[in-house]
Amino acid sequence: MDLNQRDFFRQMTIRICGSLDIDEALTNTFEYIKQIIPADGLGLAHLDLERGKIVSVATVLRKGAQVMFHGQKPEIDMDKEQVQSLLESVNDSTVAYISNNPGSLPDGLIDVFPNLASSSCLSLHLTMNDQVIGRFIVAAEGLNRYSEEDAKLLETVKEPIVIALSNVRRFRELHRIKVILAEDNRTLSDKLKRFTGVEVVGLEFGLKEVMTQVHQVAQSNSPTLLLGETGTGKEVIADAIHMASRKQKGPMITMQCGAVP
Repeated sequence: MDLNQRDFFRQMTIRICGSLDIDEALTNTFEYIKQIIPADGLGLAHLDLERGKIVSVATVLRKGAQVMFHGQKPEIDMDKEQVQSLLESVNDSTVAYISNNPGSLPDGLIDVFPNLASSSCLSLHLTMNDQVIGRFIVAAEGLNRYSEEDAKLLETVKEPIVIALSNVRRFRELHRIKVILAEDNRTLSDKLKRFTGVEVVGLEFGLKEVMTQVHQVAQSNSPTLLLGETGTGKEVIADAIHMASRKQKGPMITMQCGAVP
């Protein structure tokens, strides 16, 4: 790797791995790479070979338009031959592919990104742990815009781009799980609040005095002893005290006292 390649590798790594926000990372990468090789746009895509899909992560265009996909991401269908070709390409020594003729691009890719219909492309093959995970595409308007030297230069930054794609997938998966957990927590809180407020079943038929006491002791940090026969609802009242207290956002920890010697 000569000095120019080292500098290119360093600058690209700083930009593509500099943020978990793929919008920002890809935009910064584009602003740099267009100074080095022909580029009117670039894109990052995840390959879902099990479903036979190319799922676009994000695209940045020279004219200031940014197409970032967060919710409904465009998906390109692949036929069985394309999927098999990608599976076999894991052992292919070629990393960056030159397509100076738009006619050689898949119709599905053109449908999602119509700008590629009149562009030359460099496609970087992304693999991790012997598995195909994605594509990094640089496009320039016009025919025959890319050379073998451009392809070799792009090949040097394969690993940082693989890391960036892997990180953004994990980050989005964690965000998705966080949203699900937050929704589950809201649902559980709503259910518990039915036991703590005016919606408690039996509130107007004998539990009103009990709920008054619940709200009284909930404001105190003093220990509270609940007495009653099995099945009378001591655990429900304990939950009600917790939900009415200042510690309602914290965990409610229960212990089976009968199991303590």
